[in-house]
Amino acid sequence: MSRISIFFYFMFVFIAQNSFAQKVINEAVLKYDVAMRSTSNPKQFENTSLNIFIKGKQSRSEVNSSVGNEISIFDSNTGTGAIIKEYSGQKLLILLNRDNWNARNNQFRLLTFTESGEMKKINSYQCIKTTASLPDGEKLTVYYSPDYLFSNNEYSYALPGIKGMPVEFELTSGQINLTYKLKEFNFESSAVSNSLFELPKSGNYRTMSYEEATKLNKKN
Repeated sequence: MSRISIFFYFMFVFIAQNSFAQKVINEAVLKYDVAMRSTSNPKQFENTSLNIFIKGKQSRSEVNSSVGNEISIFDSNTGTGAIIKEYSGQKLLILLNRDNWNARNNQFRLLTFTESGEMKKINSYQCIKTTASLPDGEKLTVYYSPDYLFSNNEYSYALPGIKGMPVEFELTSGQINLTYKLKEFNFESSAVSNSLFELPKSGNYRTMSYEEATKLNKKN
């Protein structure tokens, strides 16, 4: 066997081993603790959590804090979804189509991540460090495990370019620093209920389109 043939043989074996080692996940629950700090005041603010649910092409993310809750639901197959907000006694149900979803997530959709070659073990996961700069100058740093890959790459508007499972990620915006750390990961086939992706049918929500909500935010 020639040297060139041997080279390509070992390259094929290496690629195949790494491909088969990555587990593709169709259904999962990811729960993160969120630490919010200010560069001018190192004191940590009230505890906040991020929960992500993935089931096929459907995804749901929940941000829960002491000031209120916000839920984003999206079906990448139908291109429909909603944002559910509950803050200070106000309850909003904002309906989305695919154009709305893309517009809302525009600054993250075209991010280019650069890997530094740095590795870090977080809990039991061996993670790769990668970073990206947002158009407005913000910096996003992600440590991800290459052992797991989600079949739905639209489950998170902020991390569409990550080829693995985010274990820890950090976003710095001005004087605010947000750090998300994975505390629970479950990918059993029955982990996620279909009811999580249903829109509320009661609760006195004010329903509006994405365009109406955008105009309302500009007025405020």
